[in-house]
Amino acid sequence: MDTNNLLETRIAGPHEIYARWNFDKVTFDRRDGTLESDALRYISLKDFKLSQIKHSKDFFELLPAEPFFPLLAKIIGIKKGIFFSSEQYAKIRLHLLNNKLINYKWIDFQKYDGSVYNSTPYFLNALGKYYYQHTFILSADTTAKGFYRSCVISNKDCSVRHIYHLEKFYKNNGHEVVVGKYPFDLIIDNKHAFILTEMHENSIGIEMRLSEAIFQSIKNGINLYLPSMTSEHRRRVCGIMAGLLFEYKLEKYAFVSYLESEICSDLKINNWSYFLTNSKEHGRTPIFQDPLEFPKISLTSDKIIGTQLTNIHEKIQEKNKISFFYSLRYINGMNNKEICPGVKATIGYGQIQNLWKDMANGADVLITGKVRSTLLDNIHVPPRMMIIDSFNLEENQIQGKYDSFEDDERSVMTATQVYRVFEKKNVEMIMLPRNHAKAILKGYKFLVHSMTTTHYMGNNRESFILIDFFDHPRKEEIHQSLLKMLIAFGHDSPKEFIPELAKVREMFQDKIRIFAHFSGTETVNWVYYKELIRYSNREKVCILTSHVDMKGLVKNAELIRIQGTSRFANHNSLMLANCPVMKERMWHPRMVYNKRFVGAGSWDFAQITDQKELQVICIMPEYSSFYEKSSQKSQDNLIGFNRGSSHTVTNHGTTRENRIQNRAQKRL
Repeated sequence: MDTNNLLETRIAGPHEIYARWNFDKVTFDRRDGTLESDALRYISLKDFKLSQIKHSKDFFELLPAEPFFPLLAKIIGIKKGIFFSSEQYAKIRLHLLNNKLINYKWIDFQKYDGSVYNSTPYFLNALGKYYYQHTFILSADTTAKGFYRSCVISNKDCSVRHIYHLEKFYKNNGHEVVVGKYPFDLIIDNKHAFILTEMHENSIGIEMRLSEAIFQSIKNGINLYLPSMTSEHRRRVCGIMAGLLFEYKLEKYAFVSYLESEICSDLKINNWSYFLTNSKEHGRTPIFQDPLEFPKISLTSDKIIGTQLTNIHEKIQEKNKISFFYSLRYINGMNNKEICPGVKATIGYGQIQNLWKDMANGADVLITGKVRSTLLDNIHVPPRMMIIDSFNLEENQIQGKYDSFEDDERSVMTATQVYRVFEKKNVEMIMLPRNHAKAILKGYKFLVHSMTTTHYMGNNRESFILIDFFDHPRKEEIHQSLLKMLIAFGHDSPKEFIPELAKVREMFQDKIRIFAHFSGTETVNWVYYKELIRYSNREKVCILTSHVDMKGLVKNAELIRIQGTSRFANHNSLMLANCPVMKERMWHPRMVYNKRFVGAGSWDFAQITDQKELQVICIMPEYSSFYEKSSQKSQDNLIGFNRGSSHTVTNHGTTRENRIQNRAQKRL
């Protein structure tokens, strides 16, 4: 191996190669929506080849989820009711290799007790991913993320606070500790680096981050440690690493892989487990010469973080197992604080299901994304109106069990059934295509937040802004304008939204600004994004989010607290960060702030065009004049439409107001 060439730059793995699709000898393009003749010939040829050996397609279908063939054979054997001998599945494996759909990397697993096993993972190459997509009409990543997802308990303390426990242990034992130096989550003594991943993350995000980690580990002599929540999670990460080591052409490489629960006091494990490359030429790679001391903490593996999950989750949330609760945190001390005369705001993040429940019952308008039976679990006094993400009412498939706990027998209602229940309760239901907004209007309170209404509702920490205008002398006018705005939003009608928004802005004295994202607006042309860039250019910001794509915001951040690296653009953006990138779990906020303003809502800082969002910016009381000049430029363009939008926006003000708005458009 020529390490001089290797250290020039990081190497792309099979998922990134597939995404970029820069093949010299392939005559068709995966991004072409219509299958060209060459693509059809390729797919037909692979169909024919795989049909020659029975069950080849069955193995190929589940390989993204289970990269180890002995286990894969057991899974398919149970599914098909047959037994596969090692000779039988070896023949299928060779057939898939010969058809150039998969590759492998010879890797051994050395367990913490010193025993060694052949653990060679197999993985789809870029063309294999292409064939998979067109054969099963499903992304290979959907299979990889979903097959074992129910095995993960999302609120185990040893996993949720894993970085915290490691940081505390190594600091107490005299080590130098750095947290959040991307792509690593934790670096000890400038030599040992930890990276945490998630089962629900897209493989390309994990792969690009691990590719950078391999590159830096070789360049800087860093040992890589990859903890996992479960053995299934560990095997998926090993499969991704195998793809990278294959593309790097590394013959000698070792990395630590351990289960996060192994650091707990009730498990008698005191050593690391390793994945070690092996080859005929170089033999097995040795383990680390000078590994870190293995951490042991005073926490048992059954301890969990308290949540606000409801119904079926309550039975496993025994009080004696709860070791920690995340308390509600308020940004800039904004807890029921007056932001302008007669208007108070509460801004923060945490587990907010109880707050949401209080607002949702008897609400005037409830806006959410996907409908699930958790809505019925929490709403006993139906709202007057609901605006939801649109779906096909005719589809009536049972959605299966709750994601988090596979052993529960209770099936959940379909989205259609939930919809019909609310209809029978005389709730006006409005379907809005690609709605991602989350908000509630109830009386003289308006809540904008990030919490989904899926089966994890009440589990993660979410962000929110609660506006209470009960003491405002024009509270009825505010209520009516907000009501009309939300109805217009539900009908994807910006021209009906704008005049009411102008009224609300004036009544809130421009201290609270509401932004909607409608169809046809690219993110870079959205006024909310422009305001965030303008504010953060003046003073650095903190970003709390699950993911982030927007490079401009990342460059202006002084702290990023993030759940994971899932998308192609996530990694490219985070590589530009000049600040700590702190890994979080049970984490789903969408918030950006500094001491002068807070912006929050449902948008997760992704590149979007037609996705519907609602955001709020609150200017802090003591800093209102600081942004007055810069914000006025964009506030006249209240939505931030793409000039090529399908919507025709008309002005509703006086002639002078029209001139002001036209000038503002030119500035933008």
